[in-house]
Amino acid sequence: MDIAEREERYWAILQDYLHDESETQLTRGYEFARAALMEGSGIIEVATIHHRALRRLSTNRHISESVLDKANYFFCEAMSPFEMSHRGAQEGARALRHLNELLEGESKRIAHALHDEAGQLLASVHIALDEIADDLPPELRGRFDDIGGLLRQIESELRNLSHELRPTVLDNLGLVPALEFLAERVARRTGLSVS
Repeated sequence: MDIAEREERYWAILQDYLHDESETQLTRGYEFARAALMEGSGIIEVATIHHRALRRLSTNRHISESVLDKANYFFCEAMSPFEMSHRGAQEGARALRHLNELLEGESKRIAHALHDEAGQLLASVHIALDEIADDLPPELRGRFDDIGGLLRQIESELRNLSHELRPTVLDNLGLVPALEFLAERVARRTGLSVS
């Protein structure tokens, strides 16, 4: 429906309401605005349509205060879908913020577990391996050194993952340095040029 058709439709519904101030007519105004919203119209477009309808009313006759009040009440009722849509968007934004906070908290917890708890376990494994290696002949200690090297690689990877998951630089220095840090890490790990 184009703007001219929408204006005519609104005009007809408003005229019906001014002659019959029933709930049915108010519902028609609500449905008109709901359809306009669904078709992509904004509140300014519908407000413009209402303003033009008021101007049209005034050219046909002098608008009494009572008729003007009724027309404006009708307009307010017709705007209900826009109000509900706006409130729904606000609630959605609040829910997304809350979800983001939960995800960020969980990322922080996982990063902490990877860095601190896994790191402590690996340090314990290093100590245990060193104790075992001390009791072995020198020709077998080399194999334990290889295992120690693999464990150091694991520690390094876990540290990198924990920093990428929740960089401490984000809390300490802010978003831009954290993004630069992440880009540098990803570039180093993948060989991609990240800017």
